[in-house]
Amino acid sequence: GDVGFSGCRDISTPAIDAIANSGVICREAYSPHPFCGPSRAALMSGRYQQRFSFYGNPLPKSASGYDPDFGLPESEVCIAELLSQSGYRTAIIGKWHLGSEDKFHPLNQGFSDFFGFLDGHRNYYKTDLQWQSVASDESKSWNTCPPADESRKDYLTDLLSDEAVRIIKETENEKPLFLYLAYNAPHTPMQATRRWLGKVEGIEDPLRHVYAAMVTAMDDGIGRVTDALREAGRLDNTLIVFTSDNGGIPPVNGANNQPFRGMKGNLLEGGIRVPMAIAWPARLPAGTEFKHPVIGFDAYGTSATAAGIAMNEITATDSVNLLPYLSGDRTDSPHDALYWRTGGRGQAAVRSGTRKLFAVQSLSDRVFDLQQD
Repeated sequence: GDVGFSGCRDISTPAIDAIANSGVICREAYSPHPFCGPSRAALMSGRYQQRFSFYGNPLPKSASGYDPDFGLPESEVCIAELLSQSGYRTAIIGKWHLGSEDKFHPLNQGFSDFFGFLDGHRNYYKTDLQWQSVASDESKSWNTCPPADESRKDYLTDLLSDEAVRIIKETENEKPLFLYLAYNAPHTPMQATRRWLGKVEGIEDPLRHVYAAMVTAMDDGIGRVTDALREAGRLDNTLIVFTSDNGGIPPVNGANNQPFRGMKGNLLEGGIRVPMAIAWPARLPAGTEFKHPVIGFDAYGTSATAAGIAMNEITATDSVNLLPYLSGDRTDSPHDALYWRTGGRGQAAVRSGTRKLFAVQSLSDRVFDLQQD
């Protein structure tokens, strides 16, 4: 309930809504997991993360209990690996959260460029990030370039937007580009500059006021990214997927998961039902809605197909290429069922059709008809 195309009324998200209006809104979209790291592991691998036992969030190196062997397994084919083999420049900007050791580093997972941070969250004002890139496929040596100009170091969300625009502008038009822009906003810590707070002065609740400012900054950056694509002549032939890695936490960050019950961390709808909009002006109809269930890692197969890779060339995936469904060529459901499982809290869920089985350790199992309130 925190973006316009999902019904939000107190936060303006014109750039995100423009993506939705120029493409297809997925009304029954889910994240693969109710919190950050596992959801991203599924997104990057195109597979249910429970297949490779990725249940928790990787801890930072400084944390007690840090496990140097926990991260996106090298055996998984990251989407960046797949697309780099097809000649794409592959860039990640923002949050990784899939392991901090060199073997898990984005530059060792098929990405050619990385600007961001390896852990799950970061202070929005300590923007001392550095841009890293692979010098060549042969040497795998990393070049570390200077941080961004001082004038851009006031707020992390703005800095990530700056770098996304920069990489679009500097990539030659004949070079295909894959960009994974992983904003940490509006994840905690709840921090916003006066510039963005001033855009949402009408919100009285102090927690939601900051949250709204953070979303507004992100939306502004997304608008600058789509403008850069348009100026580069790339927008019509770019597949854009906007989604979230989990539901919000209303009492912690002021998010709004209405009309759903639950929140980040549980498998009720509020924890895993997320906004999703997919646009590709040259291929997909504008202003349409898709009402069958889809899941975040479907972006894997959809992106691969857009890049000219046939699904039968991908050896192991749970992902579905959504393009024939979103274009209207197919009207059936992409998935017979969707599955979720968490680790320590002992939750599991299955959705098939409109029915959802929800199981929590030490409680009786229950089945919901999602067409009913």
